[in-house]
Amino acid sequence: MIELFLPNPIIYREQETKLSADSTVWATTLSVDDATWFSVNDYLVVWNYWIDKAELTKISWIPTPTSLAISALSFAHNKYDTIKRIAWNQIQLYSSATKTGTYSLLTTLNIKPDSTVVKYEHSAWASTTYYKWRYYNSTTLDSSEYSNPVNEAAHYCSIDNIREQAWFRNAEWIEDNIIRNYRIQAEGIVNGYITGYYTLPLSSIPDIIVLITKLLAAGYLLIAEYGTQISEDISKYGKNMIDQAMWMLNMIQKWTLKLIDTDWAELWRGTVLTPSGNNYPYDSSLADSGELFNLSNETFKFKDPSFPTS
Repeated sequence: MIELFLPNPIIYREQETKLSADSTVWATTLSVDDATWFSVNDYLVVWNYWIDKAELTKISWIPTPTSLAISALSFAHNKYDTIKRIAWNQIQLYSSATKTGTYSLLTTLNIKPDSTVVKYEHSAWASTTYYKWRYYNSTTLDSSEYSNPVNEAAHYCSIDNIREQAWFRNAEWIEDNIIRNYRIQAEGIVNGYITGYYTLPLSSIPDIIVLITKLLAAGYLLIAEYGTQISEDISKYGKNMIDQAMWMLNMIQKWTLKLIDTDWAELWRGTVLTPSGNNYPYDSSLADSGELFNLSNETFKFKDPSFPTS
């Protein structure tokens, strides 16, 4: 099984208004500052997007310029709470056996406005499975463009993992594609350090690799978004994340920190090469002056650096 974290759509540029009076649980009418921005069948996010108790509702009709008739709410909301239009209410997830193959609809998921992502567990996945998704309006049947194909099995952590590490869960203006680029960068660093020490691709993703990848990606993201000219403290915090990750990578190279799977067994290190040689039969014609060893026909002789010609 693999966990997929599909990003909710970005809506910070959509039309918005505010409640002009408190609303109750199961309310079907909202009093607002200005209803003229909206249309019948528009979907709305009530309360702050990506915050607990944010919910999705739909306009059934517009009684007055300052009121909206909607589908029943699940939570009570307060005067001055934000109401924002959202173009979509669902995510359609597609899968394919290859990156360039035919994609089939896997499932349709409801957007969850109280989270940055919609989670889906795919049990029938393979390491070669690729996914893409699009946003969908089940009322108008409109849809967005497809996302780029992704193979989440090839990544060490999710985009949401990095958002959480960097405290950017509610920073909807930082698009997933930006974070995805930092993830690629972080994974490249990780692979560069562990290649030659462990067989790549890793047979499973240890928690320590997830942590290192999160720290690297979040650290570089924080430094990029909050340079020293904006916030020296936050920039230093990002650098500390990177330093911590690099320390762990160095410990892996020294075998002090080992990569283990879910069964507490160390991952396969691959073939370990051990140098060996012999000086028999010794050929005096190979003697030199100053080299630590000679190599000829795969036979070499170690020498004492203090007495290179002895």
